[in-house]
Amino acid sequence: MVKLGDLARKVVGGGTPSTKIAEYWDGDIPWTTSAAIDEKTLYLTTHQRCITQKGLEESSAQLIPKGSVLIGTRVGVGKTAVTTLDIAISQDLTALIPKPDVSAEYVALVLKSGPLAKWFDENKRGTTIKGVSRNDVLRLMIPLPTFREQQAIATMLWTLRQMEEADKKHIIALGDLFNSLLHHLVTGKVRVEHLDSGE
Repeated sequence: MVKLGDLARKVVGGGTPSTKIAEYWDGDIPWTTSAAIDEKTLYLTTHQRCITQKGLEESSAQLIPKGSVLIGTRVGVGKTAVTTLDIAISQDLTALIPKPDVSAEYVALVLKSGPLAKWFDENKRGTTIKGVSRNDVLRLMIPLPTFREQQAIATMLWTLRQMEEADKKHIIALGDLFNSLLHHLVTGKVRVEHLDSGE
């Protein structure tokens, strides 16, 4: 078991350039808040807006390299994803740039797992904006197998999560079918007299 912070080559916070200064926005540097992170996916492949180089340099926003783990620590607490593009982040997010022998996918999936997802939910603090302390997040203890095992576990966990999502969609579809058939039976659109009672 190791501290989450010990897995990072670097930990970076984010920021938002002033929206009152037009020169900071509509450039070519992708920028995002936690709102762009879909909890059902592992990777962040999109962004919300773009900022300029000046906006990056004259604000607390920082450019995060692709392959980093983004963690919601202010808004969207507990949302986690691996970024597939170099991106600047808002103060909602903390970026963990992993060491070479650490799988970003493994870290992200462990943080999405039941016990740690519960920790994020139970440790949110604040009145209008609920967040968790970045230092507390970096002190979280997680298991660290070898790099090869991390990769294998990440593949297995992601496959299981996808299967779970597929099962949920299947159950919803069956529920919709049941409700539709029930409606047709009650309204007489479907008759059952001809059905074999043994089927």
